[in-house]
Order: sequence, then C-alpha cells, then structure tokens
Amino acid sequence: MDDRFIDYLKDLKKAFDNESKAAREMVAKEPAYRMKIKNAEMAMNEADGSPFSEKEIERNVEMIMENNPYRVAYEMAQRKRQEVMTDG
Repeated sequence: MDDRFIDYLKDLKKAFDNESKAAREMVAKEPAYRMKIKNAEMAMNEADGSPFSEKEIERNVEMIMENNPYRVAYEMAQRKRQEVMTDG
C-alpha cells in the first residue's frame, strides 16, 4: 500500500477521534456551562434591577451558548475532519 494512503488513513482516524472527543465533551459539559450562564444572567438582571422576563433571559442564554467553548471546539473538530477528508 502507498505510504501516502496510510498517512491519510492515520490523519483521518485522528480527525475522527478528535471530533468524537469534542462531541463527548460538549455533551458532558455544556449543560453545566449553560446553567452557570443562566445563573449569571439572572443575577445580573436582579443586580441591575432590569425587568427582563424569563423568556428574555433564556434568549440571551441561547445567544451566548451558540459560541460556548465546547460547541466551538466541536465545530472546529468537524471542520478539521472535513478538511482531512476532502484535502487528504
């Protein structure tokens, strides 16, 4: 077998492993991170005396969660895997 093909397969396995690890970490850690963000939003709402509703706070939390470190790491791992698959 061609050494380049073997290297490609090794790179592909590594990319899939990294993506899988990032997915597991996102699933495991994102709920606690979300709760931390929501608690902080609620505390700031109370401290500021702002009349944000629960729905508005929830919307803010969702906007913040779109770019949380676990989701960003997963998306980066997906892009890297796709790059390895297409560019070899």
